[in-house]
Amino acid sequence: MVDNHKPMGPNKDLRFPDWQAQFNTARIETDPEKLLQRVKEAEVAIFQRQQMLVEGIAYPGEQQAIADALRILRDIQTQKLGYPDWEK
Repeated sequence: MVDNHKPMGPNKDLRFPDWQAQFNTARIETDPEKLLQRVKEAEVAIFQRQQMLVEGIAYPGEQQAIADALRILRDIQTQKLGYPDWEK
């Protein structure tokens, strides 16, 4: 019997494989020319996972992990990509 909650393949060590690989790639990107695209890819992956969660069940802690990841992506956008900081 296969446990469907355990990721398989290259992302098997990720807790939330549906979006975490893209997020991690954006978080560690050092090339400013690639960073915007990496952030967009992470946002799309997270958005798609959130859409899946409307009708499904999240892994334990996933909703909080998504909120934390989105906060980090906003920080990258404001600090490294020059997006406006609407909180100031």
